[in-house]
Amino acid sequence: MPGPAETWRASLAPLAGAAAALAALTTRLADAPEPLAAGWRARLAYREAAGWLALQGTWVHPTDLALRDAHLAGSYTAATLGRRLPSVLPATLAGEPAPAASGGPPADATVAQALALARTWRRLGERGSWGNARDDRGRRDLLATLGEPDPDPAVPAAWQAVLAAASDLPPLLAAAAAVPAWASPAPLAAGAVLLGAALWRDASGTRGLALPLFAAPLTLLQRLAAAPPAAWTPTFLGAVTAAAEAGMQEFHRLRAAASRAAALPHTARARLPAAVELALRQPVLTRPMLARAIGVSPQAALTLLDRLAAGGVLREATGRAAWRVFVVA
Repeated sequence: MPGPAETWRASLAPLAGAAAALAALTTRLADAPEPLAAGWRARLAYREAAGWLALQGTWVHPTDLALRDAHLAGSYTAATLGRRLPSVLPATLAGEPAPAASGGPPADATVAQALALARTWRRLGERGSWGNARDDRGRRDLLATLGEPDPDPAVPAAWQAVLAAASDLPPLLAAAAAVPAWASPAPLAAGAVLLGAALWRDASGTRGLALPLFAAPLTLLQRLAAAPPAAWTPTFLGAVTAAAEAGMQEFHRLRAAASRAAALPHTARARLPAAVELALRQPVLTRPMLARAIGVSPQAALTLLDRLAAGGVLREATGRAAWRVFVVA
C-alpha cells in the first residue's frame, strides 16, 4: 500500500466525490421522518447484502432477501430440488435487473451470511455507537455478528499498525486503509468492510448511516476486489460514491411513495396513515403483518393494502393470488 501522504495526494478528487455523496445522503436522512429513514436503512441493508452476494458469484434480489429474512420464503436448496424456485425467488426470477455476472441458485449458507451482513450494516446505522472497533472487544463483537472469529493474532497487530499510520487522515481515507489491512480472507470480506465502516462512523461522527459500499455496481466491486495497492484507495472511494448515489435513488423512491400516500384522502378515524407508516418502515408487507401491527381485522388490512396499491404507493411483489406480499412501488 502507498504511504498515507501518497494516498492523500492521489485520492483528493475521489475523496471529495465520496464525501459529497455521503454528506448529501446524511442530510436527507437527518431531515426525513423517522419511518422513512428507518425504512431506507432496512432496504439499503438488503441492497448491500445483495451486492456482497453478487460478488460471491450469485444473485438474489434485495426484495427476495427481505422475504427470506421475514420468514416469508423457505430454503432455496429445497425449492431448487422441488422445482419451486420461482415461489421463493419471485423478484430474482421475474426479469428484474440483475448484475451481469450472476450464478446459479444461491446456497442457503451463503444467503444466511448475506442476511447477517444486512442486519449488522443496519445496526451500524441505527446505533449511537458500536463501541470502539479499534479495540479487541469492539472488533470481536462486530465480527461475531457475522460468525467470524478473530484470525491469526498477527492480523490484528498488523491492522492496528495501519490504523496508527492513518490516524491523521480523513475518516474515509482511514477506512480505505483499514479494509485491505484486515484482508481476512480477502480484501472485500464482509468483516473487513464492516470494520472499515465502523471506524468511519466513529471517526466521522456520522449518525443514522452506515458506510455504503456493496450497493455499488458489481463491475466496480469486481474492479475493487482485484485492484493493485496503488489503485485501491481511489477505487474504494469510487465504489463508496456509487453506493451512496444508489442509496440516494432509493431515498427519492421512498419519498415519492410517501408523497403519493399523503395525497390519498382519509377520514380522521381511518387507519390509512398508520398503514403508510408501516409500509415505509417494512421492506416487505403482508396482510397479517399489517393487521397485527396496527390492530385491525385481516379484511380491513387487505382493504388498506389494496387502496395503497391502487394509489401507486405499493405493488404486489410475488405474482401470487394468495399469500400476497407488498413492497413500495
